[in-house]
Amino acid sequence: MSNGDAVRTTRVVRAVALLSLMVLNACGGAGATRGAGVPRAFITGTPSMATHVPSPPVKPPVRKGSVYGTVLLRGGNCMPTIESDEPSSCGEVLHERRRVFVYAPPLRWSDFDGADYEGPRRPHRVTTTARDRYSIPLAPGEYSVLIESYSGRPAMGSPCSSGSYCGWVRVLPGRSARVDLELFEGAY
Repeated sequence: MSNGDAVRTTRVVRAVALLSLMVLNACGGAGATRGAGVPRAFITGTPSMATHVPSPPVKPPVRKGSVYGTVLLRGGNCMPTIESDEPSSCGEVLHERRRVFVYAPPLRWSDFDGADYEGPRRPHRVTTTARDRYSIPLAPGEYSVLIESYSGRPAMGSPCSSGSYCGWVRVLPGRSARVDLELFEGAY
């Protein structure tokens, strides 16, 4: 080994030893000392050297937004009748508690079997109030909002054309987005 190699090896050994001492001090291991008034963020490796260990960055809390709205359920008998004096119940407003399903990312037309969604994704859920309203806090992002059908499955609560997102809404941090849903369950 040449003289230059020996010097480099000595420097590497000293650097590894100093690094080991700093790690031990940071972990409170053997030889760890703290002088009076020295902040915890400082590690003393040698009396002449102090190294600042930065704290990990603190992420600001994500401000949630929300989605809210009303659910209008219509039902009744829409079958043609033969000369009846009774008024038709077709389109009658139903006041029933229903679940509202919120999916991220938004669902596409191709995700549906008719008006119902039968896919594997798990939604956020909330139940409407007695006054047919709902509200759900959500992280910022894009979502699809569906209503529980008579069969209990998530269904489109408004028209959804081919190729578009169904019940789509964008939630912004600290903001509320309104999505009103309407579902017709009349007999034909």
